[in-house]
Amino acid sequence: KDYKTAGQRIATPVKQFNVKNGALQTITVFDRLFADRINCVPMKNIKQLYPNGIDMADAAWIIRRLLETCEFLWSFGVVHGSITPDHVLLNQDTHAAILIGWTHSVKSGSVIQTASSEWRDFLAPEITEKRAATTETDVYMISKCLQWLVGDRINDPKFSQVKNLMYGCQMKSSAGRLNPTQVYKMFGKILEDLYGTPKFRFLKLKE
Repeated sequence: KDYKTAGQRIATPVKQFNVKNGALQTITVFDRLFADRINCVPMKNIKQLYPNGIDMADAAWIIRRLLETCEFLWSFGVVHGSITPDHVLLNQDTHAAILIGWTHSVKSGSVIQTASSEWRDFLAPEITEKRAATTETDVYMISKCLQWLVGDRINDPKFSQVKNLMYGCQMKSSAGRLNPTQVYKMFGKILEDLYGTPKFRFLKLKE
């Protein structure tokens, strides 16, 4: 994996400071022009343009980028802890997927103290149950992002292998889940069987 490229998919903070809001949180401040400068939009905007979800082939590049970044974080023992549609910035021209929203991030093996109530359905059980988070915590949320992106298409029989793979990412115990490298390889093989050699697909993300 090109970890240098994966590292570029993580926003660079301008400043960090601690606040007490029920629990101690570290707030990260990014350049307010960051998203505009790299011509990105939040992934959550996709449902405004595509209420019924997007094609699996279009969702594929987004999920592959997130898995690559997850592998990069894994190599440093870091868990993002909140990979949800509002914390992913997408570029329709370069197919970049950049993670923001680092308030909840922890070292692997630590407990995530805070969580977003807006995206509660995306949270791995260990987050809501205050158990130790691992890289598989992020894998769980990435799989939820895929299901959110494609909507009911996930139930199409031709995507049964993808659905089974997502099941392997969402086991209640993080120890029973697949790691990001396993998911990346298995997802890639399924996509190749479905669509052949990967090709660039333009996905409109702005009106």
